[in-house]
Amino acid sequence: MIFGKGRIGIITGAGPDAGLDLFSKILHHNKELWGNEYAGDLSSPEVLMYSLPELGYAIDISNNEERLWLSLEKSLNTLNHKVDVVCIACNVLHYFSSKIKEKKYQFEFISVIDVVESITEKHSSVAMLSISKVIDFGAYSPFREVSMSKLIETPPLRKMDDLVKHIKLHGGEDDLAFEMFQAIIDELNSDFLILACTDLPLLPLDKFDKNFIDISDLLAKRVAETAYSLRFVK
Repeated sequence: MIFGKGRIGIITGAGPDAGLDLFSKILHHNKELWGNEYAGDLSSPEVLMYSLPELGYAIDISNNEERLWLSLEKSLNTLNHKVDVVCIACNVLHYFSSKIKEKKYQFEFISVIDVVESITEKHSSVAMLSISKVIDFGAYSPFREVSMSKLIETPPLRKMDDLVKHIKLHGGEDDLAFEMFQAIIDELNSDFLILACTDLPLLPLDKFDKNFIDISDLLAKRVAETAYSLRFVK
């Protein structure tokens, strides 16, 4: 019997297309969880998506930390008591994961940090692709601690920033975006490439001869599993 819990909140805006991509993946994994008992609309999760354009400052988080937290806190407060599970469709904003958990909201926050830790433990040869503030593994990287215990290959930071900005403006299907991405991954030697930016899955990944690990998909899977289990709890 379904008891009406398992409501999902998605915070997006950096960028909004990444939020739609995450939502789509959550629906996919939810359908898989239902299996043969999937009944279409009535088996889908209740979802609230909050898209804030000002979260776009995340690409320059070091100069906009306070502004970003105020915007993020606004969305979290809005979703509190309305949903049971919350995720953020922007990896760099998971820098605030500890701060979010300290607030003791009524929902369960699913952090991408836990997802990445499980990946690096499983695979010995990995590279990580994202904006510079994520893959420099400095103060603003949510994966800083992960990088301390695991050797992670990274591409040139400037090239990644240029690529992500281009995707935000022109989309992942753009020809130049394809060429920029191809040039970047050709220089990497790792067996598995972790896509640690929610804009990267917007690229036509099936056209590249590499083993990609889509963090957005793994985050969506964990969100779907958590929400699904809560739907059957009184």
